[in-house]
Amino acid sequence: MGNNEEVVRITIENGKCIARPGIFTGKKGGKFKIVSEHEMMLFFPRKNIFENLGESVQTVKKNVLFEQTIKKKIDSNKKGIPYAVYIEGMKDFAEGNSSPRIIIEE
Repeated sequence: MGNNEEVVRITIENGKCIARPGIFTGKKGGKFKIVSEHEMMLFFPRKNIFENLGESVQTVKKNVLFEQTIKKKIDSNKKGIPYAVYIEGMKDFAEGNSSPRIIIEE
């Protein structure tokens, strides 16, 4: 973890949606990347961590890499910033570390 090439993958395991890794660690100027074999909706309650996110809710087609540049470090107390991934086909949210999280380091 912790390099700019890491990709969060949303998979289905034993009937559950899983985010791997559950905790993404990135740096200012680095990339947050996520992909799924299913169409997904992403929810970012703190969208200001990214350069040009636009809306807090993003719909991403299956097998399309969602990529955002990390704009700034936000104090997250090392617990990370939660985000959510919803897979419509499964009618379920992805689990990571309940919820998946983003940690931004210096």
